Amino acid sequence: MKKRGVRGSFVVLISLLLLTIGFFIGKLTDGSLKELTQKMDKQQQYFALLKEVYIDEGWPPTPEVTVNDRLIDLKVGYVSWSNRGGAYTQDASDVLTMDLPAVIVPGGATIQIKPGKVNNHGAPIAGIKSLSLRYADGKKEKNIFQVPEQQGLYRYRIDVKWKLDQGNASFYFSLQVE
Repeated sequence: MKKRGVRGSFVVLISLLLLTIGFFIGKLTDGSLKELTQKMDKQQQYFALLKEVYIDEGWPPTPEVTVNDRLIDLKVGYVSWSNRGGAYTQDASDVLTMDLPAVIVPGGATIQIKPGKVNNHGAPIAGIKSLSLRYADGKKEKNIFQVPEQQGLYRYRIDVKWKLDQGNASFYFSLQVE
């Protein structure tokens, strides 16, 4: 039997070590390569959904309010908003105390609210988590989307929350029934 030197044993040992490492890497990537591909597909689907929902603007989109096909101007109240550019807040105290110009509408008219922002396909964005309408003074009403029949000034508040915790905002408008 021929004796190997220290150098020869070292080369054999390194070769066996590299083969073992190669074997385990092959085993690890063989099964997990498929899993990795599936995870990447799910991630791409998530980012596609995120792109539809996320609003990359510096200010929240203003909803569109109409009464009898007449567009109603809204005043922005409280805002808490974040996007890639940073985070922004605005207090609503000035809106609560100011005189909002009232739009004259007939009693019993229907208030319609739509998201003001549309995506690249012309469809309303899916980013709104919730939207509610109420009287600005907090008074409860069963059918808030119906203008009261009684003459008077009615102030409304719209609260909107966006998905992905991107932010929330309030918008105000006034209607006058004569």
